[in-house]
Amino acid sequence: MKTIKLAVSILMLLLNVSIIKAQTWYFGSGAGINFNGASVSLSEGSPINTSEGCSIVSDKDGNVIFYTDGRTVWSKYHLPLINGTGLLGNSSATQSALIIPIPNTSCKKYFIFTVDAAEHDLQNGLRYNVVDMSNGGEVTIKNKLLFPSVSEKLSVVSDNNGGYYVLAHDFDNSLYQNPSLGNQFICYHINSNNTDLKDPIISKIGSYHKRFLNKYNQYQNSQGQLKISPDGAKVALAVTQENFIEIFDFADGVVSNPKKYVFDRKSGYVYGVEFSPNGSFVYFTHLYNGANFLRRINLRLLSGAFPKTLISNINYPTYGFQEVKNIYKTTQDYSIGALQLGPDNNIYVANRTAGNSQQRIGIITNPDSEIATFKFNAIQVSKNPALGSMMGLPTLLNEGSCKCIDTDGDNVCDENDLCPTLPGPLDNEGCPYTDADGDGVLDKDDKCVDAPGLPVNDGCPDKIITQDAERKLNEYAKTILFNVGKYTFLDGVTEQLDEIVFIMKQYNAANILIEGHTDSAGNETKNLILSDNRANAVRKYLISKGVNAKRLTAKGYGETKPIASNRTMEGMEKNRRVELKVINNNN
Repeated sequence: MKTIKLAVSILMLLLNVSIIKAQTWYFGSGAGINFNGASVSLSEGSPINTSEGCSIVSDKDGNVIFYTDGRTVWSKYHLPLINGTGLLGNSSATQSALIIPIPNTSCKKYFIFTVDAAEHDLQNGLRYNVVDMSNGGEVTIKNKLLFPSVSEKLSVVSDNNGGYYVLAHDFDNSLYQNPSLGNQFICYHINSNNTDLKDPIISKIGSYHKRFLNKYNQYQNSQGQLKISPDGAKVALAVTQENFIEIFDFADGVVSNPKKYVFDRKSGYVYGVEFSPNGSFVYFTHLYNGANFLRRINLRLLSGAFPKTLISNINYPTYGFQEVKNIYKTTQDYSIGALQLGPDNNIYVANRTAGNSQQRIGIITNPDSEIATFKFNAIQVSKNPALGSMMGLPTLLNEGSCKCIDTDGDNVCDENDLCPTLPGPLDNEGCPYTDADGDGVLDKDDKCVDAPGLPVNDGCPDKIITQDAERKLNEYAKTILFNVGKYTFLDGVTEQLDEIVFIMKQYNAANILIEGHTDSAGNETKNLILSDNRANAVRKYLISKGVNAKRLTAKGYGETKPIASNRTMEGMEKNRRVELKVINNNN
């Protein structure tokens, strides 16, 4: 195992993989927390109302992109996306939804996987949806069936090569046990070569998840969380009705080597599971004889015969399993539910009060340690006593968002980096700053990018342009005329513009402000827009003739800067003009 972890670490260093975890969670009934600060803080405003499952995804800076309860998809502004309602997940499903970035889409497209709830007889099965965030967010593919009958379980882990393993578990809903159903893990390996979700990896292993004909809730055996360890080496799941935890090995999408912990079915149930960050422990929540327990399985002790046995502690029964340790017990009227590893490497514990929402959730600190501690009701998730945590927490990719490949190590993801093999800052789109004129002043600081100059002159030569040349620029500017009410040139104007180009290439240190002006006739706002369009028309023409765009600035002033009275035709004609001003002349 250590060898695998080391290999993964080396690969991630070689690829300069930036791992960004989901920094904001929305869950329960309007509950929310934010991890972006020095400590976990309250995040309000979400309309979410789900008793159990949900999912959320963040951008590379940890900001929310969108989130879902498996039925509705909301933007970061808490509004439904276009076509973002009517998904076939279920708010009563343990892990109703899971969001996964689609590889090679520059973090613009995402899968949402959904599962149905036991309360709805699991009728909707495992389905997928596609979200395209290119133009503000839209669900472009909805409710496509992948597998007809599955448990309320979904999990995901990175394949450490830009892809993901998405894992679900089938469910035998037949009246009589069907040996071909109920003990199958369904795994989709999603990578750049496989985004069509065909040919899942099937592992027929472990216990059967099956229907109970003599129970009020015949499908309760589908409930309970499913998790893959952060290193991708183990799988753990809880089966609520039959009250057991099962742990497996996991490699390349294949589940194997089951190990099962069965507890007393008549007196309780298990629900939440989560691995510690380094995979040494599996934590789980357990209702037993009216008390709520937080328990932990020590995977370091797994060797030889399994599971090991020890005499039970009569006060904190662990059913004789040496690996199982009780972390916390409460007999209060609380139900502790889902577990989720946070971006701070603590584990968070959902809870509710007598079926109602709870304003605070619990936290397991130092979960990799033998002396891990649990604080009940430690983290505020709502100020409103009518809102808060229910039984669920977001089902997440441990990385939380797009796994960013950054080849040159400049903290700009390759898909957004115009120079992916050359380090450069974000504000220059990942490219190094250049010095086009070779004067030792970087172009970003150089006011004369095409003319060698001195640092004391901001990269400009002592002489930018002669007075005579500047006078000629303004003479030519007076001849730039446009069609009435438009920003297209009159015939013959381009000849005068070519003269301006000639001067600017002679004096390639001069930077020009192109001003557009109008008279006061007509609507003031329309005049402002027209003047700006005319100034930019001049700029575009000069650029098309080879003048460096960085030397040209265009701005429209409308009727705000008249040089003559607008009460006469002659004055109005003078006010309809283009002016060229050298803005870096140090003469």
